[in-house]
Amino acid sequence: MKWQPSIVNLLIMILLLFHVVSAQNGNNDIVIIETGDAPSTHWKGDGNFSNWQVLAAENSTLKGELSGNDTVDVFLIEIIVNNGSIIELKNLINNSLNYQIQRINQTSWSIMDSIKEGEIILEKGIHAIRIEKLGQSEKILEYSFDIVNHGEVKIEDLSWMFKNFYFLAGLMLITPLLVVIYWNRKSIFRKNKNREIEFHEIQVLDGLKERFSREYEEKNRHDEMVNYLSKNRDKGWNSIQDELGIADLAYNTEQIEIRCWKLTNKIEKILVGIIAKQDWDLAALKLFSPKAEEIKVLDINPDFNFEGDEVFLGKLESGKILILQLQIKTGIKTLSVNISGKVDGDSISGVINKYIENEEE
Repeated sequence: MKWQPSIVNLLIMILLLFHVVSAQNGNNDIVIIETGDAPSTHWKGDGNFSNWQVLAAENSTLKGELSGNDTVDVFLIEIIVNNGSIIELKNLINNSLNYQIQRINQTSWSIMDSIKEGEIILEKGIHAIRIEKLGQSEKILEYSFDIVNHGEVKIEDLSWMFKNFYFLAGLMLITPLLVVIYWNRKSIFRKNKNREIEFHEIQVLDGLKERFSREYEEKNRHDEMVNYLSKNRDKGWNSIQDELGIADLAYNTEQIEIRCWKLTNKIEKILVGIIAKQDWDLAALKLFSPKAEEIKVLDINPDFNFEGDEVFLGKLESGKILILQLQIKTGIKTLSVNISGKVDGDSISGVINKYIENEEE
């Protein structure tokens, strides 16, 4: 029996199609289903993780749900490589969520950093994924996230990139001394002259040194302050007040205490410290100007939902300190804040009757 060419071609196409389908079925992603009801809080400092579902840091899909009374799920993610991994969390089906990957200090178990969008570097150890439902809906809310591992962190020596900076910085620091030596070159290099630098010239050097130091400190005050807060967010409220000094704005009631610090001469960056004295079911912070100026929040750290002049805080736990760094659109001259929300089902609102002003240049 002879095979017709058309029949042979058809058989070949069928075999190729079967091969492609088989290959696709063999590349399914890993799907992780929430086991039971995930805890809604972080673990204590004893390192006991038995109540939390621990996820491997690999490409996978995490699926779960939040019921009416269940508004927060916390999962753990374990990094096993020595240099740490670059991890990203992608929300697949629901936008009514506040979700974060939280980088955890492996000694104190405090939150060092968190991110919602984009990638974050997690060191070797245990870190957290926190998923929170926004609003007061009693419906079951299903969620699905892709956990993307972009690989191990590559450590590269980039010190060569800063050689020019080191050279210029050293030149700036030594230039005043060279100027003084030039001014006194006759007395320094002549044998019969006094080679000591005059007292007023020493004062000039001290003044220059003090000025450079002050400028450097002012330039880095913002970074140092944020770094201090990230490392000491679990310390007492009074210790933070002692470190930052007297707040530019202060508000204190039976339900909440708020303090605000201005980080720049112009109202562009501020720190807002909040400590709830009761559990808040829902809270929102609103910025306003007593002079009716338009205020717009450009960025917030840590990541919270915001729109225009409002920041949505969600739930506030009693006794827990919350520090927000806000970047505000430039151009305003006065700023104050108020807070509103619900406590034990009752709506409350508080307004700070003082305000921050720009410093005169």
